[in-house]
Amino acid sequence: AISFVTYIIAGFVQNAIVCLALGAVLTVGFLFVMKNMAARKEKQPLEYPSCGSAFKRPTGYYAGALIQEAGLKGFSMGGAQVSEKHAGFVINKGGATADDVKALLAHVQKTVYDQSGVLLEPEIQIL
Repeated sequence: AISFVTYIIAGFVQNAIVCLALGAVLTVGFLFVMKNMAARKEKQPLEYPSCGSAFKRPTGYYAGALIQEAGLKGFSMGGAQVSEKHAGFVINKGGATADDVKALLAHVQKTVYDQSGVLLEPEIQIL
């Protein structure tokens, strides 16, 4: 009878250790996700509708930096605007149409190319 009780107790202890370890892993994972969400909120215009990053990263450059250097941060056409928080994002400030977004993307591409010689390739696909 003693060996059976010892066996049962050992099983509970083993399960408790597994649960504690799993809890620690989940806590670390949750904290990591929360930290990343806070960083995204600080750097990306999550308060507005957008398609995310508007242009692919050209080799050796950052699209957002090129757009900002071209003086386009905050530039808008219709309801579409180059985000003031992160120039790599095109946001909908209200009532933006697909034509507004396409015209803004084309203007950004031309301006950046004229100023830097780098042709930005859209990240988003317009069907």
